[in-house]
Amino acid sequence: MQKKKSLIVTTLLVFVIGVTIFILTGTNALFTSKQISSRKNDYNTGLLSIEASSKSDIISLEKVLPITDEEGRELEPYVFTIKNKGNIDYQFDVQLLSESDNTFSPEYIKLIIDNGEVTTLSALTESKIMRDIILKANDSVDVSIRIWLDENTPNSEITKTFSSKLVINGIAIHTRTNEAVGASTYLVNLYRSSILNKIIIDNKEYNYNETTNMINDRLGGITTNLNDGNIRYVGENPNNYLYFNCNNYLSPDKDTCEIWRIIGTYNNMIKIVNTKSIGNLAWDKDGKNNWGISSLNQYLNDNYYSINLNSDTASYVAIVNWSNNTARIGLPTLEDIRYSSIDSNPHTNNWLTSNINNTWLMNTKDNIVYYTNNTASDLENSDTLKEVRPVLYLNSEVSIYGGNGSVENPYMIR
Repeated sequence: MQKKKSLIVTTLLVFVIGVTIFILTGTNALFTSKQISSRKNDYNTGLLSIEASSKSDIISLEKVLPITDEEGRELEPYVFTIKNKGNIDYQFDVQLLSESDNTFSPEYIKLIIDNGEVTTLSALTESKIMRDIILKANDSVDVSIRIWLDENTPNSEITKTFSSKLVINGIAIHTRTNEAVGASTYLVNLYRSSILNKIIIDNKEYNYNETTNMINDRLGGITTNLNDGNIRYVGENPNNYLYFNCNNYLSPDKDTCEIWRIIGTYNNMIKIVNTKSIGNLAWDKDGKNNWGISSLNQYLNDNYYSINLNSDTASYVAIVNWSNNTARIGLPTLEDIRYSSIDSNPHTNNWLTSNINNTWLMNTKDNIVYYTNNTASDLENSDTLKEVRPVLYLNSEVSIYGGNGSVENPYMIR
């Protein structure tokens, strides 16, 4: 086996693969004109102006040798910037399209987009390397590509050629400023808005956006792809504040709204928590440990939902499963706490635990109820009085239309 590998490497010294990356911009809805340039292209439409420019040399695989995935990860990336120079938002996909006269098999061309998973050109769906990116007016996003030949490239591919082009293809998603964007989509795109770093927590690797303080939780499994899970806010104080339970959602302020915080995205919904306690209550007045019939569950989904949330707010709340019980409102979970920190100790550098001292959590087993005291998650009798901070999911129809998530400028929803 080792001798065969050596023979292949020697033979492939004469490999000739020309990979040329072009940049194409345009839209498929409001505008139809498309242009191709090898370095830079501006397409102006009055309100919409998209610029895509290269930050490094054009990709070339000419006379290169096949390498391992580990070596591929260490390659210097090709980086290009997409900038929205106009005054309306733009939603787009980025495709790596093969030319029609290619003869080289795309299954042997490997690539990494930003710091994501290793894939092959043939495995891309519709040749898309990025999808559903929302770029707000005057914002920009960097995209990095590492590309190489699979170490198992056979001799039959010798002397074949390959070329491709980068295509930015999308639509202007509104014709005026301050238009709403689906809340979950907004947060996913915010997570993907800058280059992702790798972090290790409890011996698991995660993708982490250090700029926005967001992590992909991989659905809690090490076999799940790095970008196939929920997006969660992490760290000591991320910008995850939002106006909620407002008298007027079209003109929110701190005097007419409550300030809640976003835990993360879940199945096209976002999960939020009221970090201000609504009082000290028993988990269950009779000391039972079944959330479905507990007194706190009944209070949150009857009195609190009906009396404390106004009619507009109540219509935003999704019905979901809480500990095998379908309802609108629940409590924070141990999983929420774990994924709100990027430290090995989930109670340090954690915005959620710093706000929920001595607070009831959802139980994870039928005979156990948890609360947190900011240093650990402990057992407690369910008829004990603890602080209550409601948690709920906003339905998939809720959109973000303003704010930046900071405590001074919370997200505005409708």
